[in-house]
Amino acid sequence: MGLLWIVVGLFLYYCIWLLLPIFDLDQQFALFPLPSKYAVSIPIVLLLIATSIVGTSLAIVMWNAPEEKTE
Repeated sequence: MGLLWIVVGLFLYYCIWLLLPIFDLDQQFALFPLPSKYAVSIPIVLLLIATSIVGTSLAIVMWNAPEEKTE
C-alpha cells in the first residue's frame, strides 16, 4: 500500500510540474527547480533510451538463436 502512495505522489508532482506554465507559475516555486519544458523532454529521452535498449536486446537474442531446420 505504501508503494501506491509513492506512485500517486510522483504522478501528482509530475502533473503539477507540467501544468505550471499554464497558470503562469513557472519558476515561482522552489519545489520545482527545473523549467517545465523538462517535464516533457525528460520522459521522451527516457522512452527513446528504453526503446533502444529493448530493441537491441531483442536483436541480440534473435541473432544468437539457433536456426530451426525445416524438412
